[in-house]
Amino acid sequence: MKRVIFVAFVVLFASCSKESSQADLPIKQDTMAVIVYQMQKAKAIVATVKDTTASQANRLSAFRQDIFQEHNVSEKSFDSCWTYYLSNPAQMDTLLNKVSKLVAKDL
Repeated sequence: MKRVIFVAFVVLFASCSKESSQADLPIKQDTMAVIVYQMQKAKAIVATVKDTTASQANRLSAFRQDIFQEHNVSEKSFDSCWTYYLSNPAQMDTLLNKVSKLVAKDL
């Protein structure tokens, strides 16, 4: 019986920590959506230019740095947020819905 209570407590605690960790993210979800959208747009632009793979990678890296600078975020902050969204499918779905709306506005 004590084991069942302990397991229930651990599951409850883990679910609460996932909920509260979104508030602690260094990048708010709306900003993250814009960043993801801009990165995808940059990938599409780079892919349309006929160039060497190394040159494309350099160009994409420059776009990424410009995007991070525009939003005043670091690559480390972006990566930690992206990792959070990858491990929280419901939040990732919400994020990608926001990105889809940005794409629709741009069409």
